[in-house]
Amino acid sequence: MEKKIEDVEKDDIERYIQAESEKTSKELEEIKEELKKLTERLSEYISFLDSEIKLAFEMGDDKLWISLTNKRAIILQRLTEIAQILHK
Repeated sequence: MEKKIEDVEKDDIERYIQAESEKTSKELEEIKEELKKLTERLSEYISFLDSEIKLAFEMGDDKLWISLTNKRAIILQRLTEIAQILHK
C-alpha cells in the first residue's frame, strides 16, 4: 500500500512540530532555571542593600539613603516581574 504524498508531508510536518515543541520546552526550562538563579542573586543583593540603607540612615546621609532605597524599590519591582514570568 502506497502512502499518498499528502500523508507523507503530513507525517513530516507532525514530526517537525513535535521536535520543535520538545526543543522549545527544553529551552523554556533552561530560561526558567536562569531566572531562578537571577532571583536568588537579586534577593541576596536586596539583603546587602538593606544593611547599606540602615547604615546610611544611621549616618544621617539622606541622599545615600534615598538613592539606596530607590535602587531597592527598582530591584523589588524586577523580582516581582520575574516571579510573574516564572508562575505563568
